[in-house]
Amino acid sequence: MNIRTKWIAAMVLAFAAQSAMAEYNFNGYMRSGSGTSSNGGMVDCYHVNGGVALAAGDISNAGRLGQECGTYAELQFGTTMGEVEGTKFGIQTMMATGISQLQDWESMNPAFRQSYVTATGFGHGAFAKSTVWIGKRYYDRHDVHIVDFFWMADTGPGAGIENIDLGVGKFSYALMRSGNTVTNTGDQQIAQHDFRLQGIDLGAAGSLGVGTIVVRGNNTSAVNAAISTAGTKQDGESFWLSYNTKPILGMQHDIVYQTSTGAANLGGDNQRYGLGNLYVKNDQWRLFDSINFEYGDHINGAAFIAYGKAEQIATLGGADTKTTDSSIVVRPVYHFDELYSLAVEVGQTTFAKDGATTNHLTKFTIAPQMSMGSGFYARPVLRAYYTNASWNQGGGGGSFTSATDTGASTYGVQMEAWW
Repeated sequence: MNIRTKWIAAMVLAFAAQSAMAEYNFNGYMRSGSGTSSNGGMVDCYHVNGGVALAAGDISNAGRLGQECGTYAELQFGTTMGEVEGTKFGIQTMMATGISQLQDWESMNPAFRQSYVTATGFGHGAFAKSTVWIGKRYYDRHDVHIVDFFWMADTGPGAGIENIDLGVGKFSYALMRSGNTVTNTGDQQIAQHDFRLQGIDLGAAGSLGVGTIVVRGNNTSAVNAAISTAGTKQDGESFWLSYNTKPILGMQHDIVYQTSTGAANLGGDNQRYGLGNLYVKNDQWRLFDSINFEYGDHINGAAFIAYGKAEQIATLGGADTKTTDSSIVVRPVYHFDELYSLAVEVGQTTFAKDGATTNHLTKFTIAPQMSMGSGFYARPVLRAYYTNASWNQGGGGGSFTSATDTGASTYGVQMEAWW
């Protein structure tokens, strides 16, 4: 065996050893479908006009079942690289993309949503099972599935330490930063200090989580001057409290209260938009209950009830705008067996502004399904659906409706999967 052959053999053995140590994972989410609407054209999605305090995800759509247009996918690849003196190192990456389904071949620009490295299990005591991470990530996001609503979505580039065991709960801290170019004023950077204490055990009563995000601007002189002139705030704070119950009479509740002021927002997703909310006054709060229920072997489902308010002044001397949002969505599913089921979703979303304008959207969807199991969250699922939506004139609509329409329907097929 010559030197070159020995070198190649050594490299192969090294890579094989590394592969043996690594634990790979491939996770993801995707949805896609097709259909048509009563107003002509492709499948349509309807929404209520307005919304500030609660209008995130599909809350404005009064529920996501039969209200999702286009194709969307997230593909996550990661691995545990190995262990050194009890500390495990890992990497995670994610690509995400979406298309509007306007034609067979559609160019797309995938987004590099996650790219971070973790080190888990260092030190002793409270730090024995904690994790240090650096990179770009979805940082411990919390959502309500049936309305595609991420009530906590502190995402972007940053670093932190999570799951420090304090006895009463697990403490986590993250510093997230991102910037965005502001027209005629230069580049602004937002820093978010994210503090959380989760898993506070209340025994038979359930558990609590509590957190706060402190937003601070770190801007160029041009941006500071523009903000000062406008009188807007580059700093802010948000607070949240989450109460998770044990199952009671077949129902499990996640009750969340959130409030924010200044440049902070309720969902912690300032990073997504870079600039935060720059207002002279920007006070918001919301309260919601996310419910999962199961009765016997055939019936399960989820429900969502929410109410929130916002008060905002955009510039010095500007009008004081007060808005109110409310939403209720219920999706029961009847399972005939492990494969076949029938889902029904009913929802209503209301938006009111300054006590004068009130918009509302009511939606009904029925969907026969095939799923890999009889659990409510069993996926993949293949479904056909029919959706009917109605709204007050000018208060809602879709891509193919007119300003005078007060209702429409859509029908089609959809698949949804996560793994």
